[in-house]
Amino acid sequence: MNIGNKYKIDSDALNITLYQKEKTKMGKVRWVIIGYFATLGNTLKFLVDLGVREGHLKDLETVVKKQDELYALIQGFTHKKSVTEGIELKGRGNLH
Repeated sequence: MNIGNKYKIDSDALNITLYQKEKTKMGKVRWVIIGYFATLGNTLKFLVDLGVREGHLKDLETVVKKQDELYALIQGFTHKKSVTEGIELKGRGNLH
């Protein structure tokens, strides 16, 4: 799953892997692993923190406000996803 044009997420049975796009000296694109995570929520929170460190937010109050907004958005997204997955499983008769 691509996140913007600079990051992408992939997963296997054990981890969620976060990649960052880099260009080589020859101008080719390669994806470099920048982290392994247990949950999608932790992956997205890491991206928020990374964005703040690389960003252009001017003062601490603005940074903290933006982080809190994004964390709340991530929490809502991951909670809705887990609830939806449970409903789908029930609909398929997998859960009794």
